[in-house]
Formats: sequence, structure tokens, C-alpha cells
Amino acid sequence: MLKTYKTIQAQDREKIGIPKTAQDAIPVRRIWDDGIFLVGKNKYSKMFCFQDVNYSSASDAEKMEMTKQYCHILNSFDVGATTKITINNRRMNMDSFKRNILMRYADDGLDSYRREYNRMLLDKAEGSNSIMQEKYVTVSVCKRNIEEARAYFARVFASLFTQFNQIGSHCDELNAEQRLHLFHDFFYPAEEGNFQFNLRDYMRLGHDFKDVITPESLEFESDYFKFGDRFGRVLFLKDYANTITDKLIPTLCEFNRNLMLSIDIIPLSMSEAIQELESRLLGIETNIAQWQRKQN
Repeated sequence: MLKTYKTIQAQDREKIGIPKTAQDAIPVRRIWDDGIFLVGKNKYSKMFCFQDVNYSSASDAEKMEMTKQYCHILNSFDVGATTKITINNRRMNMDSFKRNILMRYADDGLDSYRREYNRMLLDKAEGSNSIMQEKYVTVSVCKRNIEEARAYFARVFASLFTQFNQIGSHCDELNAEQRLHLFHDFFYPAEEGNFQFNLRDYMRLGHDFKDVITPESLEFESDYFKFGDRFGRVLFLKDYANTITDKLIPTLCEFNRNLMLSIDIIPLSMSEAIQELESRLLGIETNIAQWQRKQN
């Protein structure tokens, strides 16, 4: 096993007891207003959202350039930190969509344009089966205290902001309320518009922040989990095919269901990566030599 992978496993290996309440099942110990979460003994996480790019309509040369820039983004993460790229497909609340997105009529002679604009938005929402797709990058790292973690995430955000701009996208960081809103929408998929949270008020009243996002019950079985009256399942893609196309991820996200697709990235040092490649290359050459001897 790779040394970096062993180190990360050791960092995540903590004594886990049986949760006594639904709140205990959510592995977040502490939150800060700027969106940094304490998710382990000394492990901090920060979440960033980024916009989609017009990849499918780009030319082959533009696709190649976007792929190179995307590789640069992945290679910019530090060794010792773990990164999760998440694609969140969720069904939008049409009442909230009409209230917050559609343009309101003003009776100023321009309502015909507003009506046409709203019709286009509604047609597009109905054409996608009311499924919204959001994309996030979550970075987790072990630091001694919150000050070190905050300085580290500031550098990460500056790097991501610059590199996403180079491929025509936009990156922004999520605060605590926005991250908790994601938890709430996951556990309460039909009540997206009911989320209300103010960190200072909860601190002043002594309330636990988990109370606003935790469902009434959480049950975990061998092949599924249940929260409230809804069921969910986690599927793990263990091995990739020898040849994959750039349509793999869009194909996996075409389900007309609430879905979260996550890709975990563990950066390796250059020396360790070269050593691993040389070891695998040596194994391939050995297999070829053995096959040739059998043929002779």
C-alpha cells in the first residue's frame, strides 16, 4: 500500500462508538462562521463551489486545453490533504424557483419580455425534470489549530479562484450557513425552502447546530440507509475500465433522482508516484517476459 495512503488512513482512524442519537451520527464536531468544519480530532475541512463550463460544445483543441487546466487544478493540491469533488443532483423546489428566480411583473410596458423570459426558464426546468446540478470541491487537512487551518484554506481558495477562471469557470467559498443548507437539503429533500439558521442566535441560545439539519431518525443497514421515511444507498466504483471517455461522469449523473457523485483525490509526492509507476512497469515487463518464455 502507498505510504501516503497509509498516513491518511491513520489520520482518519479514530475510536468510533455507536451513536446514541441521530445528531451523533453526523461526523462534524465544530463549525466556524467562515465555513470551516472540524471533522476529526485535528482535521479541518472547507468547501468551495464552482460553475460549469461549456465543455460539450467546445472544439477538440479547446477540450484538450480544458483538460490540461483541470489536471493543473488537481496537481495543485498539497500532499497530505484530501480532496473530494462532488456533483450534487437535486430536485428543485418549484415554489422556491418561481419565487426567487422568475422575474416579477412591473406593469411598465416590458412585462411581455419578462413573460417570455420566465417561460424560457420554466421550459428549461421542465425539460431537465426539475433537476438542478451543483458542483463542489471539499478540501480536508490536518492542522494544529483553527488559525493554521484558516491560513491554509485562504491559500487554497486563492489558487482555485485563479485556476478556475483560466478555464472559464468561477469558484467561490461556502460559509457555515451555506454548508449546513446542503446538509438540510440532503436530509429534507422536499423542504428546501424551510431552512433557517443563524449561527450567532444558536450560539446565544446554546442550541446545537446539528438540530437544524438532522432528520428525526437515522438507520444504517448492510446495504442501505434510512433517514426519516426515505431510503438511500451508496455505490462504490472500485475499478476503472482500461479505456474511459469524457462522457463517463455525465452518463452517471443522468439519473432522474436525487444523487451525489463524489470523486476522492489523494495527492502523492513526485518521488512516491515515480516509484509506484516504476514498480508497476517492472511488473508488466516481468509478465511479458514470462509469457514469451511460455510461448517459446
